[in-house]
Amino acid sequence: MTADEYEQLPADEKEHFATCSECGEIFDRRSLDEVLFHHTDHKHRPDINHNIRKRARTFFYVRFTSS
Repeated sequence: MTADEYEQLPADEKEHFATCSECGEIFDRRSLDEVLFHHTDHKHRPDINHNIRKRARTFFYVRFTSS
C-alpha cells in the first residue's frame, strides 16, 4: 500500500495498518501473510496455512447463528 492510499483510508481502518521498520512498506496487520512476511526477514512462509481468519469467521458465524 502506498502512503497516498493509506491517507485516504478512514481513521478506523488505519488502525489495522503498520509500517515495516525494515522496508518502509505499509501493511495490513489483519493479514497473517503480510505480518509473517515483514517479521521473518521478508521471506514467504508457504508452510503456514494463511486461511485462519476465514476459518475463524466461519466458526463464529456457525456457532453464534445456530440455535
